[in-house]
Amino acid sequence: MFNGTECYRRFLHGDDRAFDELMDAYHDGLILFINKLVGNYAVAEELAADSFVELLVHKKRFLGNSDFRTYLYSIGRHKAIDYIRKDAKKKIVNPEEIVELSDEERVEENFIEDETKRALHHAIAQLGKDYRAVVYLIFFEELSYEDAARVLGKSKKQIDNLVYRAKGALKKILTEGGNGNAQ
Repeated sequence: MFNGTECYRRFLHGDDRAFDELMDAYHDGLILFINKLVGNYAVAEELAADSFVELLVHKKRFLGNSDFRTYLYSIGRHKAIDYIRKDAKKKIVNPEEIVELSDEERVEENFIEDETKRALHHAIAQLGKDYRAVVYLIFFEELSYEDAARVLGKSKKQIDNLVYRAKGALKKILTEGGNGNAQ
């Protein structure tokens, strides 16, 4: 199993290939996570790249108190929050972003192979931002509740509640065609 923490330590000790390994292991997942927060695949790609640049610029910030992926996803979450705050101030719709969303759909379609998974993906997309983020971290990235809490800046109990509510919202969407945008 890949150990991001050990790989990052190797990078800190001069092994440049270790950083490439980190990029290979976490790049796509980080983009998909950030995309769940910002709702724009092209922006998510930029913010993921910025997150990796943050690792390069501030090498000594990771203390090893958590899983490396948790640390990296926390950086990505903060980048997404900053973007959302700036974007909320602008509120200008760029017609090119509409085209970018079709690119996002094509990329995600490659990950989603059968109808059941497509239905689940569609249902997750209908969830509110917090629900989407927690579902992605817990069920797709397989983070522990503690690590998801660190990434999202919440307590373990809040994560537990979000997971419970997100599952209920997903069930409602999948069985009744309901709307899960409560969060």
